[in-house]
Amino acid sequence: DPTVRPLVEHDSKSLQHMLPEIPLWVKNPDYER
Repeated sequence: DPTVRPLVEHDSKSLQHMLPEIPLWVKNPDYER
């Protein structure tokens, strides 16, 4: 059930919508600044 799926199963896009103020390089260490 997508309504009860844990936060761990959320994709990066969902995290971006929830936390738009956090840059990509913070969530992705491999992201080159």
